[in-house]
Amino acid sequence: MANYRADTIPNEDEIEATKDISFVIHPSTWEFIRDRLDRGGRVLDVGCGNGTLLWNVEYRTPSSGYGLDLSDTRTRVAAKTICNGRIATADGARSPFPSESFDVIVCLQIIEHIVDRQGFIAGLYEMLKPGGILVISSIRRGKYRWYYLRDEHGEIVLDKGHVYEFSSLDEFNRLILSANTIHPFVIIRSFEYQVRFSALDFIFKRLHRLFRTSFTRSMPASRIGIASRKVSMVPIPGYFCTDVVAERREL
Repeated sequence: MANYRADTIPNEDEIEATKDISFVIHPSTWEFIRDRLDRGGRVLDVGCGNGTLLWNVEYRTPSSGYGLDLSDTRTRVAAKTICNGRIATADGARSPFPSESFDVIVCLQIIEHIVDRQGFIAGLYEMLKPGGILVISSIRRGKYRWYYLRDEHGEIVLDKGHVYEFSSLDEFNRLILSANTIHPFVIIRSFEYQVRFSALDFIFKRLHRLFRTSFTRSMPASRIGIASRKVSMVPIPGYFCTDVVAERREL
């Protein structure tokens, strides 16, 4: 049985990855983990998408980036971005990498798509070296929230592929700490901030799906495209992003 909503895996041509790290991770979280990244090592991005974070790891730090994603189209785009053969089409539960392979594992906006969330976190724990860190983010929905999407039960959701949306940062932290009861993670950073989406992203993606040209693929990642997307950022009422950095301590 799949551990995710298989019908939500994107199979359309992807737009080019922007190199701007703020589109995939909060800049303060990125700066918080830079010390670890600047020491060098192996970094795995689970749900790497089209490769924005991996590009920043590969070309702005001495670390080496590896990526996993369920989408063939996204891994193809990421592989072109990184050009190092370290991208695989797979999920975290069926990783081609052995235990204790990575110094840093990054998993951004993925856990809310997972059915067995505790098992998924346990799998990430196993792939980390002792002393390694997990950087993970998810969605927290408030009591008074609004968005235009609803699931099959009529509940408001930020994405129809979400299996579960957390109700508090504490709930998210407890899940991470449950990954290994004998030697649990130690949370070293935990915070949340308002979810903001670029209204232009809907337009850019729609245009590319309609025309599938090199221009519609590259425009969102151009200087003009990035500036326009940032200007059009709007907050989603009642939705927050939770960022957690957890360390697997030495045994």
